[in-house]
Amino acid sequence: MISHPDNLLLEIHHTRNKSFISWIQKIILTIIFISGICKASLYPAELSPLGNSLNSSQMSLFTKCQKIEVNTVARTLKIAKKSQIMLTCVGFSYLGKERELKLTFSDNKLDMVQIFNIRNVLPDLKSKLMTEYGDPTITSRWFDYYENAGVSLDVLNKSLTFVSDRLKKQYRQNSEVIKDNHINLNLTKKQWLQDLAALDHYIRNRHINPFYHNGERGYLPLFYQAQDYIKSTDKPDSNIINGFIDKLVAYTGDGHSFVVGRTTRYGDYPFFIDYFGEDMHIISIDEKNKHLLGAKIIAFDRTSVIEAKKLIKPFTPFVNTSSIKRESIYFYRHPGLLFAAGISESAKQVELTLQLINGDQVTQTFYDNSKQEIKWSRLQENDGVNTPLHRQKADKRQWLKYLPDNNSLYLHYGLVVEKEKGDIRNLSQTLIKAIDKHQADRLIIDIRHNPGGDSYYNAAMINVISNLKNINQRGNLFVLTSRNTFSAAINFAGNLEMRTKAIFIGEKVGDTSSFPGESGPQASFKLPNSSIVANLSFSEWNATFDYDQRDAIGLDIPVDTSFTDFITGKDPVLQAALDYQVPEISTIKLNRTQQYKWLGRYDYSPDKALKIFKQDKQLKMEITEWVFSDLYPISHNEMLTDISGLRLKKRADGTLLLIQHGQVILESKRLDENDLKPLELLISGQFSLAKVAYTELYKQKPNLLSIRGNSLGLLASHLKARRNVPQLNKQLREIAVSLYGEPILSWDVNDLTL
Repeated sequence: MISHPDNLLLEIHHTRNKSFISWIQKIILTIIFISGICKASLYPAELSPLGNSLNSSQMSLFTKCQKIEVNTVARTLKIAKKSQIMLTCVGFSYLGKERELKLTFSDNKLDMVQIFNIRNVLPDLKSKLMTEYGDPTITSRWFDYYENAGVSLDVLNKSLTFVSDRLKKQYRQNSEVIKDNHINLNLTKKQWLQDLAALDHYIRNRHINPFYHNGERGYLPLFYQAQDYIKSTDKPDSNIINGFIDKLVAYTGDGHSFVVGRTTRYGDYPFFIDYFGEDMHIISIDEKNKHLLGAKIIAFDRTSVIEAKKLIKPFTPFVNTSSIKRESIYFYRHPGLLFAAGISESAKQVELTLQLINGDQVTQTFYDNSKQEIKWSRLQENDGVNTPLHRQKADKRQWLKYLPDNNSLYLHYGLVVEKEKGDIRNLSQTLIKAIDKHQADRLIIDIRHNPGGDSYYNAAMINVISNLKNINQRGNLFVLTSRNTFSAAINFAGNLEMRTKAIFIGEKVGDTSSFPGESGPQASFKLPNSSIVANLSFSEWNATFDYDQRDAIGLDIPVDTSFTDFITGKDPVLQAALDYQVPEISTIKLNRTQQYKWLGRYDYSPDKALKIFKQDKQLKMEITEWVFSDLYPISHNEMLTDISGLRLKKRADGTLLLIQHGQVILESKRLDENDLKPLELLISGQFSLAKVAYTELYKQKPNLLSIRGNSLGLLASHLKARRNVPQLNKQLREIAVSLYGEPILSWDVNDLTL
């Protein structure tokens, strides 16, 4: 998930003399900090200006550091003619947390200030720098340098640097060298073992929940196997070691966690592949081999595709049939990885056995092409065939089209990102106008190519759709998904499933409905010797409901796109939505007494209640401010819901059962009228009681997913869209701060009116 750029993660600690700061004071300080820090200069106000003397700087820091060290160091700066001195300050308070400072003096003039240990505010610093100074002069994935301002941000070294005017020229030259992360694979056994231990430490201590999908039991043998290979092999192969590194990260089952730089680590072949059904075809290739476009892969060297799929599996953070396809298609193009997996016989070449479009079978040997420029040819539809809607307007990720033949509106929602603030909210208003203008019968939302973005933007769109009375009906609202539906797009689909009567068509989405996932700059960790970088999720998301045991959000109509469909320009997924007819459901009518037995509030979860009520002669269910569904009685004691595979059953003793695909996932008793859950207390205006209730809940269940930071943030975004009560957002944020001691990273600061 892309973390929102305007938020600032803040940790408020006790003051240096250990004086007590009450929770109320913390909250006030936090609000002041959020509202004020972005207006202030990033250069620490307590420091002497650049150019000042060592003595002046020492004086300014005298009471600001826990420890100060001053050392003469080697002259690495050209402007230092006589001496270069470094002052190190430990425990300097910067952006709400204690950091380490390094001040470099050339001939007794302060020329460089470096602030370290800033991982928690990296996204916000990057946003602040871009806002103040525009595009950086030098930029890469992990490094930005703004030469005019003399400021750089180094993600991997977790540092913010300020340089003097006279140092800018040399610093720019140095930045050109250090901007890219140069991987070193020529390591000793000892160095590889150190990197392996560092990776294990990062996975265990930096990933939000490394064994969320798979228990630790399978991880340990894999780690020891890697360790034994390095120790017992005379000359360990870097490809094999990299394979273990990839497999250890993949074991998390988290698609947001991965090892960066596969091309640098393994090399690459000049082709890309993709799945059509269970077959793999070449979809992009170097110009000289364009006659192989569309060919189906039969084997890699002597390894059949069926066997290759098994061998590639441990490298893939898979959780369902879609995620393994989404991830693995990129792995087959790396020579060293194929060799490490035992798929190919060499780390430098592979012979593909291919079946051409005309049916002929051929072999073609490919070589590592990572150091050469490639002119690519891409698979297209046959000549004279129209490009289907979902492949049109590739440069525009969010757009609408009216389909007059079906009186339907097609919404291509291809990215949860706004170029300008309010873009998605404006798109939702455009949608309302288009439906009114055309009096459309159906709305089809296509998120098949949506890789994610910022989940908090989804709420405005979902709220609008849920309130479209004619559209939010069974058979009038459709969502098209695929394995490439990922991250914030999964949250969109899951939240929509909880709040509407949408029919989901296509492939399963590329991850489970609740998943670890946050890929902001603070997710990157560099191994000490090889400089290999692992991206490890630092947050969790819950898109659907507590106790959801599905491996993906609901899929009502599974539809695959075949290779023939692709080249002939057909779109069976969209066609399934256009052709859909609402099936008959054998429901019954309950009398007043039977209905009455269902009504009431039930103990659903530690923070929410399940309420069954009657509105406009229809029985409905609400799980506090999160799930909304009509109920369809199929007997006097059993109800279907709008959520795929979820039904309710009533026992004779009044116990309510939640049943998912035939399995009981919750037994729920009635709640007393006055027994309100924390979220109910908040919604009913009893903020003080709500805050106390959330605090007690957090003490008892600190790992409860529904009260984690992002869960509360998503809830706040939906409250804002649905209720439009700013006070609720402020109060929920205050509760989050009281629980965690800091504003939640990625929680939109613009949700508040401070």
